[in-house]
Amino acid sequence: MFGAISNHSGGLLRGQYFTPLPRRATHRRRSRLVEAEREVLAEQLGRVDVDLPYVIIGKRKHHRVLRSRACYTSAVGPLEVERTLYRVGL
Repeated sequence: MFGAISNHSGGLLRGQYFTPLPRRATHRRRSRLVEAEREVLAEQLGRVDVDLPYVIIGKRKHHRVLRSRACYTSAVGPLEVERTLYRVGL
């Protein structure tokens, strides 16, 4: 199971051969990459969440009523993110 590759960006050139990784190794790498993407995405979503006693949106005061962890679906699978919920005029 050898294959030839032509790569003009400095990689393998035509006539040079490589040995493909076994499927299990490729699957493990892909799984680790997806898990890393999940962690980064959850961290970034957590950073944009606002945790204040109140926020003003459209000249209306919204008070914090809840701060909890919730599960969201993303392109890289389920994410658990802490979020804050606000309601108008409490």
